[in-house]
Amino acid sequence: MSSTKFEIIDTRITDHWGVEWNAMEIVRDFLQNFYDANPVNTIKIKIKNRTVIVSAPAEFDYKSLLYLGSDKGTSDIGQYGEGFKASMLNAMRDHGCIVQVHINDCLLEFFFHNEKIGETEKKIIKCKKSQVSKVRGTHLILKNCSKGIIDEFKFGLNYFYYENNPLFDELLTRHYSNDILIFKSSSKNIGYVFYKKLLRAKLDIPIIIVCNRKYKSIDAKIKHDRDRKAFDDKVLESLLKYIFKNINIASIVEILKPFWSEGHKILRIMGSRRYGRRRMIFKFPENYYAKQIQLRVMNPVMKMQVKKMEQEFQEKNYIQCPGYMHNLGMKNAHLVIQKRIEEKKRKRKTLYTRRPTELEGSALNVLKNYIHDIDPLLANRFSYAQYTIGDTEELVGELKLGRVFRVKEVYLSQSFFTFKFNIALSVLLHEWGHIYGFDGSRGFTDALTEILSIIIEQRNELNDVEIKWNKISLKIANKQIKTESPHKIHLILDKLTNKQKIQLLKSLPEDELLKLIEKENIKVPIT
Repeated sequence: MSSTKFEIIDTRITDHWGVEWNAMEIVRDFLQNFYDANPVNTIKIKIKNRTVIVSAPAEFDYKSLLYLGSDKGTSDIGQYGEGFKASMLNAMRDHGCIVQVHINDCLLEFFFHNEKIGETEKKIIKCKKSQVSKVRGTHLILKNCSKGIIDEFKFGLNYFYYENNPLFDELLTRHYSNDILIFKSSSKNIGYVFYKKLLRAKLDIPIIIVCNRKYKSIDAKIKHDRDRKAFDDKVLESLLKYIFKNINIASIVEILKPFWSEGHKILRIMGSRRYGRRRMIFKFPENYYAKQIQLRVMNPVMKMQVKKMEQEFQEKNYIQCPGYMHNLGMKNAHLVIQKRIEEKKRKRKTLYTRRPTELEGSALNVLKNYIHDIDPLLANRFSYAQYTIGDTEELVGELKLGRVFRVKEVYLSQSFFTFKFNIALSVLLHEWGHIYGFDGSRGFTDALTEILSIIIEQRNELNDVEIKWNKISLKIANKQIKTESPHKIHLILDKLTNKQKIQLLKSLPEDELLKLIEKENIKVPIT
């Protein structure tokens, strides 16, 4: 590398330039100049003692390295004109590096020159440009590197997204457009976040998050970031929220199992929003539960039940996790209570409800035919209604609480058929009105008002219908009296499966079971 002639060029960069980068940021920006213009497999990094040489085929216009605000085309190395200068200044000023660049037959050697500018002494970066023997492409040479700079160059091209980056282990999940990918980290304890192909943040969990999709709000925060400092925790959290709403997060939740109980920022961000059932496919083990967030439970009675349920969890040695884990699919006390209530309702509905009997159907037809005679259009609006008969008013009340707007199911108690005609008619009309809304809703009151106004106008037609109703109602009442005492237990037993009946018998104390066998004179085969 023998020099024949040279010139000294003033870069106009001083050591007072207020850009302060750490070793990672210095090396990352040096390498980004090469990464932007070359295939990754053509970039070579050689380290010997305290000297680092980075080389690649693409040639750089040396003038762009010398002046701030240089125009750089799409084929030039580096995205930002200031990036190389800032890396060079910080490497020389803070780490004592000697920086050289060899392009074709041009060698640039940068050094500090002391000079008084105004009232202060400053160090100006100057460049010795020499014509030397040719080399292929561009070579960045850094001598006298600190340990921090050496260590970062060893990490090298891992700062950039490319297919065979050794940081990436197996792919966990991805967006179908392939611009968002989540990998398991090749390190057990460290992960990374890449945005637009550049490593932006380190994580203390073993996952790697890659987002090569552009987000305007994120770009706006980092676009004019001279110091490359804008990718702070706030920006990172915003980016992660965008990412997590676009991918299936189940595999991420699973790999973060060691952090479930203590919590982690990534889990919190994922749990900061509710996910629909379609997205939440991850099933947590039974012995984990999310701490109840009390603000979501306003009912004082429910608060007491939640406290009791969490005590039950603790007695079973279940593992408590942060409240936000509930949004990721983990059960909490409130959810378990609701499920138990629903299961109880389901069982009660199965055991204590039925479709109308033939007589009850006839009674309903009396009322429906009356409405049809005075206003066929109105009757047709409710012709699709289906009827469920409950044993008690209390059960019917519970079923009504779970009713959904515009669902065709109408709930009536069996005592409804023993009501006086005028009361039965008003109850049926009221329940029909519920199809269009709930008590107090505009849809409900409008429907009920319309029905009642028509009936008032047709009052003279009620007498014959009332007589028909009373005859059927009397028959139903007599039948209910005859079957009042024994029919309920028989109905229950008829609805049990053989397996459930065996389970029920096994739950009885042995002496009570023997008494029943003896009382019913049941012969038990001896084996």
